[in-house]
Amino acid sequence: MKKVGFVLGAVVMNLAIFATTALAQSTIPNPGGGNNVKGEVVTPPGGTAFTGSDVMMIAAVALVLLAIGISFFVIGRRRAASTA
Repeated sequence: MKKVGFVLGAVVMNLAIFATTALAQSTIPNPGGGNNVKGEVVTPPGGTAFTGSDVMMIAAVALVLLAIGISFFVIGRRRAASTA
C-alpha cells in the first residue's frame, strides 16, 4: 500500500510541477456573437497556451527534496536494521 501511495504522490507532484504551465487563461472570443473584429472573423488559437514560465528551478528543487527524502528513508532503514 505504501508503494501505491508513493506512486500517487509522484504523479501529483509531476502534475503540480509540469502541467501548471498549461493552465494559462485563454482569451478565446465568445462564439455566440462577438467574434467579428473590424470585418475579420477571429478564430480561436489551437494547441496549448504558452505562458512563458520556466519550470527548471521548480524541477531542480523537487529533485533535491526527493534525494533528501530517499536518503532519510535509507538511513532510517539501516538504523532500524542495526537495532533489531
